[in-house]
Amino acid sequence: MSALQEIADRLDVSVATVSRALNDKPGVSPTMRQKVLQLAQELQYHPNLAARNLSTSRTNTVLFIVHRRRAGCPPGLAGETGGCPRSCRSRHHPWIYSRNSKLETAGIVG
Repeated sequence: MSALQEIADRLDVSVATVSRALNDKPGVSPTMRQKVLQLAQELQYHPNLAARNLSTSRTNTVLFIVHRRRAGCPPGLAGETGGCPRSCRSRHHPWIYSRNSKLETAGIVG
């Protein structure tokens, strides 16, 4: 049984109502929204990101590709990207960081 189904069964509402409440969509009374949110917290509900990605056709994943030169990363790069992963985490966006020294040959840089 899915977590949404469990919440719906306990509150005697549809899974669609639970989904709308959790996603702050219209069509749910403030009282029911509060009940759904409270029960979701009690059950330690966390959205299934893979399911959300499939249903929305978006991953919201941010990819950082850093060109690594012979002497290491360009000066100031750590300061420029330092806040980006933190910002992604605060918005619950997955992120990938990659250093690549062959970007010119891949046609990405240059």
